[in-house]
Amino acid sequence: MVLSTTVSGLALIAFAFSAKAHSTALTIVSSSVFGLTSTLMFAVIYAYTPEVFHPSVRGTACGMASAFGRVAGIIAPLITGLLLEVSTTVPLYVSVALLWAAAGCMFILPIETRDIAT
Repeated sequence: MVLSTTVSGLALIAFAFSAKAHSTALTIVSSSVFGLTSTLMFAVIYAYTPEVFHPSVRGTACGMASAFGRVAGIIAPLITGLLLEVSTTVPLYVSVALLWAAAGCMFILPIETRDIAT
């Protein structure tokens, strides 16, 4: 989870550089790597999240996590639009910072879900 999130950030940096360098090959490779690693990241997150919560609150907790994700999905394009007025690469760098902050949080997660029967 941490590795795919970190690599997603690196792919976004490469994508930003490809736009400035006008490199079609780097654009294709970086966007492909980002697509692959971000899909992997979300697959692991969706499998891991329900396992973190106690079964008695799992449905409510997953519903709340989903609701927060949907609200963020509504707000993110609005913030991106504001950041695009500054520069076309600023939203990418903000995304990288958020991805790496998330990777840092994932790294320190203390919860191991293996061999837990509840």
